[in-house]
Amino acid sequence: MQEIKIESVTELVSHLEANKNIRAIFRGVSNCEHELIPSLGRKYNNGDINTKETRDFILIEEQNMMRMFRTESFQFHKDTSLPELELMAMAQHHGLKTRLLDWTRGGLVALYFACISDFDKDGCVYMFTNDRPSPLQWLDGRRILEVDPYKLDKSFFFTPLHSTPRITAQQGILLVFKDPFQEFKHSQLVKFIIPSTAKEYAIDVLSMLGITPSTIFPDLEGTAKWINWRKFGA
Repeated sequence: MQEIKIESVTELVSHLEANKNIRAIFRGVSNCEHELIPSLGRKYNNGDINTKETRDFILIEEQNMMRMFRTESFQFHKDTSLPELELMAMAQHHGLKTRLLDWTRGGLVALYFACISDFDKDGCVYMFTNDRPSPLQWLDGRRILEVDPYKLDKSFFFTPLHSTPRITAQQGILLVFKDPFQEFKHSQLVKFIIPSTAKEYAIDVLSMLGITPSTIFPDLEGTAKWINWRKFGA
């Protein structure tokens, strides 16, 4: 994996212009030491608890969590026909720990997530160009109706239905992990590292380009975050 250090929004844009690829997708991480592991696996992927027994328990609990989410979330979406993977995408975007990892088609959206927190840590933006050789499969629309996310033979990218304003605003793409405890690695990954000292300035520049909490989170939470930023900064 290639690593490139950048100091500003302009530098990132210059790299994207020089290597333009409409198939590129991005992920912003506020702490560049974090591995590309979904939240379900990341919480338990360390030390003595990283055992087969623990993993098996978590995978059983994953299905129990989704069963509970399907029951409790119905009052909000009123849809009994949502495929499991679409429901999992909805759960992911509302904070449930899943085997999904968020990506975006927007490089500046990813940069926002890389800079908005952990101001004492270097952040990073991952860029993945899903080109040959060995591209990962993409699924969307009716093709996901029969997918059982708990019985996969390989990982793949998934374009979810725009079931929430956040998915639309964040130009969301999801990586569905066959093994949620295994880090995603690929030769076509590029890692742009953003020093901690450059984060606040980058957020200021992004706000002038229309990338703000209220556009990333188009709801009352995002509005409140934007007001807090305008009045008190980081």
